[in-house]
Amino acid sequence: GNTISANSAGVFLGPETWTIMVRRNSIAGNAQFGVAVSPEGKRVDLVDNSITRNGFIGIDRGLNGFDGYDSDEADVTRAKIPPPHVTSATFNPAVNTTTILGTYNNSYDQFGTWKITLYRNTVNDGQGEAALGSTAAFNGTFTLTVPGDLRGQFITATGHRRMFLGLSGDWYWTSEFSEAVEVR
Repeated sequence: GNTISANSAGVFLGPETWTIMVRRNSIAGNAQFGVAVSPEGKRVDLVDNSITRNGFIGIDRGLNGFDGYDSDEADVTRAKIPPPHVTSATFNPAVNTTTILGTYNNSYDQFGTWKITLYRNTVNDGQGEAALGSTAAFNGTFTLTVPGDLRGQFITATGHRRMFLGLSGDWYWTSEFSEAVEVR
């Protein structure tokens, strides 16, 4: 329930970060990033935050800007978790709903689960102003239908990855934000 704004930077989770949840905060209007996680940061979960209008990037995993859509889990302690890819967002006036479609490369994994959270934004800053809801990917695709006319707004998404590794414990991450798609 914190408001983190008008700073040079938002939330920095450094190299000693271990098992952190940043939840239900407003992180907005900072000169640089909203949330930055060092490459050594482990078990970081970002949930139900409003992250918007920050100068650089909403979520920066690895302190290197947007990582793109490639994944790499060869080293679980430094896993590169890509964001979902939002492909379209369309308003249907007949039923007053907006449907969001997208893809997620790693929709199935025998060792863990993925959750996709979608956000609406009044400005195209590639961040997450207000959470719309969460869904899962099936066969590499996802759909979320929400009530209302969101035309003229922008949709982004994050992926939440949780791996169950038995005696090693659970590992989890939240991806950077996806690129934005305007609702038509």
